[in-house]
Amino acid sequence: MTQDFERIVEQVVQQVMKKLGEEGRLPEGDGECAVCVLCGQCADKVPELVGRIKDAGATRISCAPGVTAVRKDIAPLIDHTLLKPDATRADIERLCSEARDLCFAAVCVNPVYVKLAAGLLEGSGVVCCSVVGFPLGASKK
Repeated sequence: MTQDFERIVEQVVQQVMKKLGEEGRLPEGDGECAVCVLCGQCADKVPELVGRIKDAGATRISCAPGVTAVRKDIAPLIDHTLLKPDATRADIERLCSEARDLCFAAVCVNPVYVKLAAGLLEGSGVVCCSVVGFPLGASKK
């Protein structure tokens, strides 16, 4: 099943890259990004790719925790996202801090952390968004 999933992901990535004019190639990077490992940090590691996605018409982009720098034209499009069911309070605090510091559009968390995230983001211009029952009913902790 894992091989099937990886094959499907690779096919989707190649189709997206073709639409972006890259002939289905993943961006060459410093080794980590030469082959995408779905780290969720493209906005930080390969901003030129995210810029092309933005130029193609994307209005929102997701970004995982751990980013350190994002181009100013990309930051307002980012929903900084942490939906792992085992996320901790410290993880959410870090997520919100990064979003505030980098001026992202939103922080997306599981419902159990909405109150915490909204409080941490108050006055920053970064909004809090959430999901319902994603994935597999992870709205309870």
